[in-house]
Amino acid sequence: ECVLRGKETGRRAERAWICWMKVKGYRVWPVQVVPRILAEVLFRDVPRVPSQNTAVMFFGSLEKMWVREELLTQWNAGMKEGHLDGAFTGSNIRFQTGLEQLAAMLEDREDVPENWWYGSASKDPQSIGIIDSFTGLAGALKATKTADFELPKSMRELHAPNFKYLAKNVRVGNAVDMRIPKEDLPICVCVPTRKKIGSCNESCLNRCMRITCCPKLCPALYSCNNKAFQFLEAPKTKRFATENCGWGLKAMERIEAGTFIAEYTGE
Repeated sequence: ECVLRGKETGRRAERAWICWMKVKGYRVWPVQVVPRILAEVLFRDVPRVPSQNTAVMFFGSLEKMWVREELLTQWNAGMKEGHLDGAFTGSNIRFQTGLEQLAAMLEDREDVPENWWYGSASKDPQSIGIIDSFTGLAGALKATKTADFELPKSMRELHAPNFKYLAKNVRVGNAVDMRIPKEDLPICVCVPTRKKIGSCNESCLNRCMRITCCPKLCPALYSCNNKAFQFLEAPKTKRFATENCGWGLKAMERIEAGTFIAEYTGE
């Protein structure tokens, strides 16, 4: 129990994809998540339904199962919830055996079950090829041997998203185009300046009311700074694929501090 409660054990367990799983009719049980690409081969004979997208193997019973991901809790989070409390004082021998197997695995001892999933993977002809193509996959052959995870080249190559720019709203179904009469549009009293976006700042009436100016009616003309994002001039940028971090955006010209670049549309 002291081994399983150690901080270093917690770090090793997270790296080796050790989790707690809620099992109906039993206490929360320790399992190891099997890499999906290996599970498709090693667990090919294990029954599953479409909603079960994660393969696990149970410590103690050595049972293989496809489960729903929401049934799993990370090791350290489960420890905080008290999943290990009273584990070695009860009479559940199989559960205690599973914890002993887990401790042996995390300490890299030799008494790890021989028929554990990565032992089977090293003997399965299809799995050997998969493992070889995933050099550096943490826990593929030894749960305690870790390295930087690297996706295969085919999965690292990025493809430009397929989309179409829209210049105006596209209405769907029975939506009606409701236009505000020109005489009802709010017009500020700002004046144009020499700078392109020097007017319609904090003192603009429309901005104070959180209303964007109409580009055709605003008296500040081209210097209005209270336009909708699509009407603001933006510096030239270019999308590019990074080596390991997906898509990036680089500036193609010098940008002064405080310059509008793009609307933030993240979550």
